Amino acid sequence: MNHRLIACVLGLLLVVVGVVCIERPDVPRSLGPSRAEAAPPITGTPAPLDTPDPAVFATGGKVEVEIVPVGLGVLFTNNIYLFSTSPPRFIGTNRDGGTVVNLGTFPDGTELVFGIGTPENHSYVTGPGERNPDGIAHAIVEAAGPGTVTVRFEDLFAGGDLNFADAVIRVTGAAAP
Repeated sequence: MNHRLIACVLGLLLVVVGVVCIERPDVPRSLGPSRAEAAPPITGTPAPLDTPDPAVFATGGKVEVEIVPVGLGVLFTNNIYLFSTSPPRFIGTNRDGGTVVNLGTFPDGTELVFGIGTPENHSYVTGPGERNPDGIAHAIVEAAGPGTVTVRFEDLFAGGDLNFADAVIRVTGAAAP
């Protein structure tokens, strides 16, 4: 009889701990890294979140995009596009780390509008937040050397966790304003 009572109390305790972990985001839910911990480190000088225009511009000549591998904590598969062409050009998914795509040549100063399509049927693009369905910027652009920028995307409506590590691309033949 005492063993049943102990088993019931332990079971109830596990249920309570499980509910607390679900309701409190500050309590770890797994032994693995959180999304923020698994995200690739931000290097260079990221654009502040209130920057009105985190845009990308061609420097003249050939433009290539490399898809940077995402961290283990990234949950969704996002499609990556160049939206400034008609029709938009599919580059790959955030799961295609290491893939390099030659986009062709673009005149100096041409805005290259990159973006992601999410499983929630939203598209988020570089440039001013007004271009996105929630009105906020979902990309940060970092200078990564002469003629190279890194673009980091946040994939959740209203900014999500703001880790900007849900899709990351490195663009050569481009610059940030």
